[in-house]
Amino acid sequence: MGGLFVITLGLAVWIIGWSFGLKSFDVFMVSIFIAVLVATAQITGPFVKRVTRRTPDPDA
Repeated sequence: MGGLFVITLGLAVWIIGWSFGLKSFDVFMVSIFIAVLVATAQITGPFVKRVTRRTPDPDA
């Protein structure tokens, strides 16, 4: 579900930036940056929760 939201948000940012006269490649790079941030948060989220003991350790 998060991936679909990021794709929609990136497309909206790209269209809005392009309508304001910004270069399409520059706005595309901003969209990619947003997608990478969200992907990083989703990948590292379980590790951070386990390290901070918010969920039980499956190895213990």
